[in-house]
Amino acid sequence: MDIRALRDVWIMKKMACLLVATLTLIALLFLVSSVQAYTNSENGFSINPPVGWTTEEEVEGVVVAFLGPQDPDVGYVNVNVDVQETYQTLETIVENTKQSWAASYSNYSLITDESWVLNGDNCHELEISYEDDGTFIQDSVLFVENDVLYQVTYLAGPTNYDAYFEDWAESINTFEIQSAQPTSTPDGFSFRFELTGLPFLLLLVAIAVIIVVIIAVLSRRSKAESSRTFPSPPPPPPAQ
Repeated sequence: MDIRALRDVWIMKKMACLLVATLTLIALLFLVSSVQAYTNSENGFSINPPVGWTTEEEVEGVVVAFLGPQDPDVGYVNVNVDVQETYQTLETIVENTKQSWAASYSNYSLITDESWVLNGDNCHELEISYEDDGTFIQDSVLFVENDVLYQVTYLAGPTNYDAYFEDWAESINTFEIQSAQPTSTPDGFSFRFELTGLPFLLLLVAIAVIIVVIIAVLSRRSKAESSRTFPSPPPPPPAQ
């Protein structure tokens, strides 16, 4: 076997190792990005709770609460979902809610008050701070769909609010209202795959590296075959 053949074998081995490593990376990315989604078919919604938080259903007047670390002000940092029937519009509920909170809480402050669209559903965000046997910061996102009010809330004290806000943001971005409530799917947890953010970028980089290596190998092989197909002519015979 000549040097060119040995080089080709070496390149192909490197390419095979790179391919195996990339496939392993992709598999790990899918495992890391697999998300345990909480689905409540009775009330028609699903949400991905923050990773590692404890789930408590039908506690303190909410449908479900996801409990995080201990908080000196609120007991546990938590994300909870409350569901109520209503015949009011979202705009009316928002105005009534702001008035009710302002009248009920001391040192009440409205931090965020804005409407947006989440996963195709209109919603309104109300972020507030107040005192009620402790200092609380609360971020609530309200939806009205099919005469049902969904209120998804993040609650923490000033010590931990910023520390776990990103967990809350990732969780609320997965909240979905089911237009048709399934009858055969039990409540609880199911798994879904999501490949976004850093895992998605790493996957794109891995694919790009594979493409570059394949092009480089094919180019080398093409040049080698070209040099073998058109060898230099032999020297002329010596003059007689």
